[in-house]
Amino acid sequence: MDQNQLYTLVLGLVPSWMVDNVVFKVEEKRLDLQVTFPKGSRFSCLVCGAECLEHGVHQVPVSWEREGSHFTQLFEALIMTLVRAMPVLTAARLVRETDKRLWRIIDHYVETARTRVDMTGVHAKTPPALRDSPQTSEPTGVVRKRSRTSAWICLRPSRKGLIRISPKPR
Repeated sequence: MDQNQLYTLVLGLVPSWMVDNVVFKVEEKRLDLQVTFPKGSRFSCLVCGAECLEHGVHQVPVSWEREGSHFTQLFEALIMTLVRAMPVLTAARLVRETDKRLWRIIDHYVETARTRVDMTGVHAKTPPALRDSPQTSEPTGVVRKRSRTSAWICLRPSRKGLIRISPKPR
């Protein structure tokens, strides 16, 4: 198996797609893969599903990239592993990316994970010391003080955990 076939398998390319050329530039720390298809290959239109000239050129969704990410899923997995062990800025410098781009990856996977958490039985509660405060919004348990917002949400009925949401550092 040559390296073109290897990368075709790693990327999960389906026929007629294949890696045609692999160039690793050591000085730039860069790997370039050229993905192509055999001459004469035909593809159906992404809009109507048939061969047509009406709908023009479209970008083909690829299996190795999350839509809108511009990174491979393997790279994103690496990022999520790194940021569990080090600060985001350190990880960004290690992979030679901006921390902002890494935060976008992290935000995506955190939000995805949050949608899978069963939050039935979770309700908002304000600590007794703050309950009578005029700055407290009782239904949500949100307390506002000088542009700071804190919310206390107690997990019921188990009472095993406490979720504290606060933009200010501890």
